[in-house]
Amino acid sequence: MITLNGNEIAYQPQTLRELLTQQGFVLSYVVVERNGRIVRGDALAQEPLEDGDVLEVVSFVGGG
Repeated sequence: MITLNGNEIAYQPQTLRELLTQQGFVLSYVVVERNGRIVRGDALAQEPLEDGDVLEVVSFVGGG
């Protein structure tokens, strides 16, 4: 299990990028913190998920 924005979810071994895409996040509009560390956008595809990971994802929304 991993925790994504406060919710525990089951996951199959995959990369952070794959999980975020599955969850419907638009990768160009998010900032991701994994276990207290910011993950750069270009590193999402290489960042493997591990049991117990805590992820916080913030999406940017335009407006005025």
